[in-house]
Amino acid sequence: MNNTNSDHNLIEKQFEAIFKFSYDGIWICDGGGTILRCNPAAEHINHIKAAEVVGKHISVLVTGGVVDRTVTEEVLREKRQFTVMQYCPRTGKKLLVTGSPIINDSGEIAFVVTNDRDITDLDRLRHRLLEHEARSRRFQEELQRRDKESALHSRLLGRSSTSMQRLLATAANVANFKINLFISGESGTGKTMLAETIHQLSPRRDKPFVRVDCGSIPSNLFESELFGYESGAFTGARSAGKMGLFEMADGGTLFLDELADVPLEVQHKLLRFIEKGELIRVGGTKVREVDVRLISATNRDLDEEVAAGRFRDDLYYRVRVVPLSLPPLRERQEDLPFLINQFLMRFCKQYGTQKTLSAPALEALIAYDWPGNVRELENLMERLAVMGPGEVIEMNDLPQRIQQHEAGVDFVPMFSGKNLKEATAKFQRMLIQATLDREGTQVRAAKALGVSQATIARKLAKSHTDISA
Repeated sequence: MNNTNSDHNLIEKQFEAIFKFSYDGIWICDGGGTILRCNPAAEHINHIKAAEVVGKHISVLVTGGVVDRTVTEEVLREKRQFTVMQYCPRTGKKLLVTGSPIINDSGEIAFVVTNDRDITDLDRLRHRLLEHEARSRRFQEELQRRDKESALHSRLLGRSSTSMQRLLATAANVANFKINLFISGESGTGKTMLAETIHQLSPRRDKPFVRVDCGSIPSNLFESELFGYESGAFTGARSAGKMGLFEMADGGTLFLDELADVPLEVQHKLLRFIEKGELIRVGGTKVREVDVRLISATNRDLDEEVAAGRFRDDLYYRVRVVPLSLPPLRERQEDLPFLINQFLMRFCKQYGTQKTLSAPALEALIAYDWPGNVRELENLMERLAVMGPGEVIEMNDLPQRIQQHEAGVDFVPMFSGKNLKEATAKFQRMLIQATLDREGTQVRAAKALGVSQATIARKLAKSHTDISA
C-alpha cells in the first residue's frame, strides 16, 4: 500500500513539473468547458493571470478579448481533436492551438487538454513597418497601392515575409505601365500566377493573356509559332496561313515562360519586335503592327546564359527592364502556416471533405524544405484533402520524404539489404515520384529529369506492377 502511494506521489510530482515548466501553454477544462487550470506558459503567451480565468467558462477568453476563437468549444462540439490557428488581440500573436478530448468510461468527455504554441512573434513588428511606410505616401496613392496589393495577396497567397511584401508592392506599382517585366524564380514558385495577376491589374485585363511555354516548342517551329506564317511558307503549312502568338495577344499581354529556351537564331527577330512593335510572318512581306505587353520568365540564371553566348545581351537588357524575383518557399517559412491552411481549406471545400492537421503533421510540413515550392505544396494539400481514412491528417499520412526530413533519416540505411539492382530501382522510383510531386504533371517531371513523358509513364506503370506483385 505504501509503495502504491509512493508511486502515485512520484507521478503527481512529475506531472506538476511538466505542467509548470512546459514551453507550450497548457489548459485543462472540464467536460462543460469550465477552465480548471492553466500553466505559467499559457499565462505568458495569452497575457493573462490564471486567477482571472480559472473557474470560468472558456468562452470568457473570447468575450474578454484574449483570443479570437477557442479550440476547446470546437472539441466539445465535435467530440474529437482539433488544431486551429488562433489570434490574440491583446498581444497581436498568432498561435498554433491543439485541443484533445479525454474520454471517460461512459464515453463522455471528462476533460479537454489544450496546447498553445506561439508561431508568429514578429508579425506585429512587420505590420508596424508597413504602417510606417504607408504614412510616407499621399492618401490617394496609398489607396491605389493597397487595392492592388490586396488583389495580389488573394491570388498569390502568403503575405508575411518581407521579400514577398517588396515583390508585391513593385508588381502592383508597375501593373498600369506598358513596361517589359522579367520574372525569375525556381520551378514552382508561381511565376505564371504572378504574370496573370499583373495582367488582371492592368488596363489590358479585358484583352488576351497568352502564355508561351518556350521549352515545349521545337526549335524548328519557334519562329512560325511566335510570328505566324503565310500560305505555302513551308511544307505542311496551312493553305490559309496561321496567326502567330504575338498577334493572338494583340492588345493584351504575352507571357514568355522559360525565355532562356528561345533559340539563338530567333532571338534577333524577338529583339526587333520589342524595339519596333512590328513583325513579318514567315514567308510573308507585309509588316504588321502588334500592341502587346511583354512579360518574360525563367528558372535559369540568364546572366550565365549571356556569358555562355546562348542568350543575346542586347535582348537581355530589353526584356529585363523591371526584374521581379520570386523567393523560394524555403526562404519564406513564416508564410507556410497561412499557405497550408488556405490550400487545405480550398481543396476541402472543392471536394466536400473535412480535414484538419495534427500538430506533429503541421510542424513537419513547416520544417520541410519544399524543393518544388508552392506547386509542390499545393499538389500535396490537394492529395491530403481527399486521401486518408480519418478527418485528422496525421504524421504517417504525409509522404515519406517529409517524414524522413522531419526525423532526420539517413539516406544509405534506406537501401540496406538490397543488391545494387534493387537499390537502383528503388531510388529511381523515389526520384520519379518526388519529381512528379514537385512538378505536378508527367510532362514537367519528364522535362526536369531529361527523359520523355512516355518513359515516365512506363516506369510508373512498372513500379505499380512491382508493388502489387
